[in-house]
Amino acid sequence: MTTTLDKNVSRFLRHFGINKARRNERTSFCYDPNTRNIYYSVYQRSEDASHTEWIKEKYGFDVSDYVFLFAILHEVGHHMTLDQLTEEQMQMEDFTRRFLLPQMEEEGMPVEIINEVYYNLPAEDLANRWAFEYLAKNWKRCLQFNNKCVSILQHMIKVGRV
Repeated sequence: MTTTLDKNVSRFLRHFGINKARRNERTSFCYDPNTRNIYYSVYQRSEDASHTEWIKEKYGFDVSDYVFLFAILHEVGHHMTLDQLTEEQMQMEDFTRRFLLPQMEEEGMPVEIINEVYYNLPAEDLANRWAFEYLAKNWKRCLQFNNKCVSILQHMIKVGRV
């Protein structure tokens, strides 16, 4: 079922050549390059706080008041920077995501170390840098989008749809 939030996010994303946005609670935010869709969550997760703190430390930006906005822009950043990764980088990322990170989790490594490996993948760094650059150049548009999403989410909470 397409929601008002899906429609609002999809409308924002069309500008970037992304097909649509869909709420998906089984995963966190992600971009699917095959369908050119972005999947998002409206639930705050326990790792969000550590992620926003990591972003603040690495990039010098505090996104804690704009987690949803930044997460959407980060996924757009994946779409916009796909062609900037070398074949070797893509193979290494695939290995890291499919084998190394699960093995690290299985061995009980601290989440901070796992996050450090994940967040420093070239595609993640490129997506973050693209998102910050877009925010800096389009703050007013981003703030309007964020405020509309917050308004829709507040209504969804009020009527029990979240």
